[in-house]
Amino acid sequence: MNKKLNDIRGMGTSELLLELKDLKNELAREKATKSTNTRPENPGKAKGLRKQVARIFTVMKEKEMNASKNKPAKIKASKKGEVKH
Repeated sequence: MNKKLNDIRGMGTSELLLELKDLKNELAREKATKSTNTRPENPGKAKGLRKQVARIFTVMKEKEMNASKNKPAKIKASKKGEVKH
């Protein structure tokens, strides 16, 4: 389930949210397995899942930042009627 960063960047926002939900559910199952003192099948899987969640959050933040860069700047007027940028 480990996807490359380029694959994640190619996903849409709804796909990212769905993937994030799935990863968080899987991470919860891994934590539950660990908390019941049973031996997990793959001990490093939880770490990989946390990194994948972080990758998705990073890409979502990048998309948000790019969207805000493309918006026109707001022009504020001072009390004297001067235009400031």
